[in-house]
Amino acid sequence: PEKWAALHPASKKGIGAKRLAAALVIGPGGENLVWYANVMTEGARAHGRYGAGAIFGSKNLKGIVIRGTKGHPLADKARFLELTQAIQSTEKNDYGWRSYGTARIGYAHSNASSDFPVRNWQWEAWADPHTVMALSGPFMDVASFVRKQSCPGCAMHCLYPVETTSADPLMDRTISDMPDWEAMGMVGGNLGYLEMPGKTPDDPFTGTHWDRAEALAKTQYTTFIHDNYGIDFIEGGALLALLMELRQRDLITPADLDGIDMQWGDVHAVDAIVKKIVAREGIGDVLARGTYETAKYFAQKKGKPEIMDYSMTGHRYAQPAHGVRTNFDGNVAEYVTVIRPIEHTGGGGGGFQKGDIDAAIAGQNVTACNNSLVVCIFGAGHWTGKTVDMIKAATGWQDFQEAEIAQVGERAYALGRLFNLYCQGIKDPKKEWDCPEMFPVKRWFKEPLPAGPFKGAVPYNGDPATVFDKILPEYWKKRGWTADKGIPTAEKLKALGIDDVAEAIAAELR
Repeated sequence: PEKWAALHPASKKGIGAKRLAAALVIGPGGENLVWYANVMTEGARAHGRYGAGAIFGSKNLKGIVIRGTKGHPLADKARFLELTQAIQSTEKNDYGWRSYGTARIGYAHSNASSDFPVRNWQWEAWADPHTVMALSGPFMDVASFVRKQSCPGCAMHCLYPVETTSADPLMDRTISDMPDWEAMGMVGGNLGYLEMPGKTPDDPFTGTHWDRAEALAKTQYTTFIHDNYGIDFIEGGALLALLMELRQRDLITPADLDGIDMQWGDVHAVDAIVKKIVAREGIGDVLARGTYETAKYFAQKKGKPEIMDYSMTGHRYAQPAHGVRTNFDGNVAEYVTVIRPIEHTGGGGGGFQKGDIDAAIAGQNVTACNNSLVVCIFGAGHWTGKTVDMIKAATGWQDFQEAEIAQVGERAYALGRLFNLYCQGIKDPKKEWDCPEMFPVKRWFKEPLPAGPFKGAVPYNGDPATVFDKILPEYWKKRGWTADKGIPTAEKLKALGIDDVAEAIAAELR
């Protein structure tokens, strides 16, 4: 147990630090098989969303520690370092990222584009934009900044340890990561932390800077407990907001949650319920299965199927902090087509926003290739025009061409699609996977935005059939997949050079 404690992601004196090594570790969430447990590294960097921490825990694996001693053999080291220096020089001039990370757009973008989670997506903006100022990069910088930090080798330094200052002893002096966009949304606005007590997002903001500091403290503390326990705050934030909305609508009571009253903005209730989830104690054993399964549990227990309408999930995973009703960011079609369920970094949103499926596919392919190269999406723009040369310098593959980047992404999407369907035993995707029942279509399509500059907006004129019956089959066809089930054709798999490993599975699914 002492060694396990030393590997804890929040530890400053763990094995990774002591031996100048890198460590991938799980926290109590992974140890207790919370379905949305993360694998953590660099203190607050998470391999999140899909339960990798629970997989580690199921194998009794606390962590993996790596210390390299042999360097990196490169085909052309001089050229590789030249390109690296060129990339880093532009990263150093990226003032926005280096100043605040994704928090740089928290205040300016969230209300202006109306795609920010507010109280389980009942709103996506506030009637008074001053409400969200607590989540602006400059305010967070002044209120809680400690120092800049970066992932190893990165010149962007968009990781910011912060120290929370609060009149509440629960939160005061907590050291955490400065909330990024996802944290600001999912465990900030989504939990009703920003409004004044007794007010809603429709009301004017009447608070002071001290009130904003307390709202920020709640967001930072909730980020901290998720990171510290090794659980995903995107899924966790969606789950907590679900419970709060069910309580708001009197669909559950405190008795259903072991006496905890989940009211909007109550960080003490959040702290108590998260501890139950991580320990899988009492109702926490149910909640540890995530948002979708929790909604299903209460829908069945209460005999109220409408509870599923408040599960803001796609393909059973939580919608991240990017809305769809204004078509600005996480477009519905992007969430439906990405191979990692309801992923917000799939790369196709811009194309879908313009109604250009070819552009959406191209964006997804490039992003999938960058992921396979392990290139951070935040710095990927600095690689533009240099990726092929970097690959050549690293590997010596002098015949590698720009067009092959898209092909790498195509392979990833074809294999990912087959994996998703085959491993779940899905026979009819249009009824079991790629269907409205797998997404929160009621809130997306039938509940117009109630406030903000895009008040009244819904995607695709409120018609989900546009996505599921028109865009999706066309998308599959353009990818070289069957239009009825979205299975890569034999010709496409052969063209991608993966028919030897995938055709047997694809033929069975077709």
